[in-house]
Amino acid sequence: MRPLRTILAIMLLALSFGISDASMRGLQSLYEQGTEAFKAGNYGSSELLFRKIIDSGDGAEYRDRAWYYLALSIFNQKKYKDAIFEFNRFLLICTAQDLCHESRYWIAESNFFLKNYIRAIEEFKRFIAQSRNEMLTVAALDRIGEIYFMQARYDEAVIEWKEAINRNTNVSQNNQRVVLIGRALFLNEDYDRALDLLESLISTRGDRTNEAQARMIIGRIYQIKGRHREALKTFYGIPEIMLRESPYCDAQYFKAMSSIALGDSYSAKSFLESFLLIGKSSEWYYHGKYELGSIFIRQNNEREGIELLEEVRNATRVMALRSRAALVLSRIYLKRNPVEAIPYLEDAVSLPDQEEQRDALSLLARVYVDFKRYEDAERILSLLINTYPENEGNDQVQFLLARVALERKEPDAAIAGFNKIHAINPSSAYLREAVYYLGLAYAMKNENVKAIELLNRYSSTAGVERRYEALARLLELHIGASDISNAERTAQLIQSGYSRQEGAEKIIYAFAQALALKGVNPARYLQFVVNTYPKSESAGKIVFTWATESFEAGDYSRA
Repeated sequence: MRPLRTILAIMLLALSFGISDASMRGLQSLYEQGTEAFKAGNYGSSELLFRKIIDSGDGAEYRDRAWYYLALSIFNQKKYKDAIFEFNRFLLICTAQDLCHESRYWIAESNFFLKNYIRAIEEFKRFIAQSRNEMLTVAALDRIGEIYFMQARYDEAVIEWKEAINRNTNVSQNNQRVVLIGRALFLNEDYDRALDLLESLISTRGDRTNEAQARMIIGRIYQIKGRHREALKTFYGIPEIMLRESPYCDAQYFKAMSSIALGDSYSAKSFLESFLLIGKSSEWYYHGKYELGSIFIRQNNEREGIELLEEVRNATRVMALRSRAALVLSRIYLKRNPVEAIPYLEDAVSLPDQEEQRDALSLLARVYVDFKRYEDAERILSLLINTYPENEGNDQVQFLLARVALERKEPDAAIAGFNKIHAINPSSAYLREAVYYLGLAYAMKNENVKAIELLNRYSSTAGVERRYEALARLLELHIGASDISNAERTAQLIQSGYSRQEGAEKIIYAFAQALALKGVNPARYLQFVVNTYPKSESAGKIVFTWATESFEAGDYSRA
C-alpha cells in the first residue's frame, strides 16, 4: 500500500498546476515557498506561510489550496485535533469540490490517530461515497479494514480489503492485502479459506516479504491441524537471512513447537536457542524461554530449567504463561520441600485451561491439607466441588474435604465424606486410602473395634501410602485394648519393615514401656532400640534407666 508521504506529494504536484501568474506575485511567492516547505517536510514553516495567505484576505484563487495545505501541515505535525478544526473551517468556505472531499479523508485520518474509530469510519465512508480520487479511496478502504481488524471484526475487515483489491491494480500492494485477509481469516479460525488464499499466493513466487508473511500464517495453520511435518516444510521456505529479523525470527519458535510435537527435542532445543538470541522483542520470547526450560527439566537439567522458568514467572506479563511456568516449578519443589511449592501453586491456579486449572487447585488444596492450612484448603475444595459438580475428579476433592473434617476433629462429617467417594466414582483410587482415614475417624469416636478392623484391612493392602502410620495407630489401639498378642505382632511388623522410618524408635520404646506395665519383659525391644538407634533420645532414656537400676542394685561397674 502507498506510503502517506507519497500520496501527499502526488496530490501536491497535481494541485500545483494552473496557478495564476497574473497580478498577485507576492501571494504566489508565499504559496510557492509554502509548497516547497511542505515538500521538504518543514510543516511548521509551511503552516505559517499558508496562514499568511489566508490572513491576507486576498488571492481567492490561492485561498482553497492554501487553507487545505495549512490543515495538512497541521496534520503532519500530529496535531490531530487542531487539524480537524482547520479542515472543518475550510469546509465552510471551500469552493473546490475535490479539496472538499479530500478534506473528509484527512478528518477521518485524524480521528483514526486520535483513536476515535467510530467517527473515523463514518468520515472514511462519507469520503468514499463522494470522492473521485481512487488512490485515496483505496487508502480509506485499507484504513477501515485496519480498524475492523483491530476491533477483531475480521469478516468486515476482509470485505474492505477485498474491495481495495478490486479498485487497485498494483500487484505488490494487492498481495499485501491478500496476506492481511489471510491473517484475518486465521484469527477468525477460518483455516481452510486462509490456506486456500495464502497457498495460491506463495505459488506465484512474488515479493519475498509477502511470501514469508504468508508462510508464517500457513505454518501455524498446519500446526493447529496437527500437520507438523508440513508446518516445518513451510517454515523452512522462509529465507535464512530473514530469520535474523523480526517478525520472521518467530518462525524459529514455531519450528521448535512442531519439533516438540514430533518428539524431536534436540532440534527443538536448537531452534529455541537460536530464537532467544534474536527474538527479544517478539511476543513469543517468554514462550520460547518456557519451552526451553521445560526441555531442560525433561532432560534432568533442573538447574538451567529452573533458571529459565523462574525468569518467565517473574518477567512475563502473559498470565497464562506465568501460571504454566509456576505449575512446572511447583512439581519440582513438591519433590524437594512441599512448603516451597505453595506460592508456585498459588500462581498456577490462573491457568486458562479448565482442566489444568482444576488440577492445580486440587494439588494446592492437597498441600494445604498436608501443612494444616485447613481453612485455605476448604475454601478451594468447596470452590472446586461447586464449580465442577459433575467432574470425574471430584473423588479427590471429596477425599480432601473429608480429611479436613477429620483434622478438625469432626469424625462423623469425615466418615460421611469418605463414604461419598464411592458414589462419585466406584473405582476411585482414593477409596483405598480412605480406609486408613476411616480407621482414624472411628478411633476418634472410640469405636475401636471398627477402627482396628479398618486399619488391619488397610495395612494388609499392597501399595498403600500410609501403611507405616496405620501400623503405628494399630499398635496404640492394641495396647489400649490390652491385646498384647496383636500388639506384639504389629510391633514386629514395624521392626522388620519400617525400622528406618522417622519416629519408629519412639513407637517401639512406647510399646516396650506398655509391656512392662502389663508385667511382660520388654528387654528384647529395649535392646533393639539401643542397638538400632544408639544416638536417639529413646536409646538415651533406656540406657539411663539401666544405669540407674544397676546403681541401685549395687552393680557400680555396670552402672
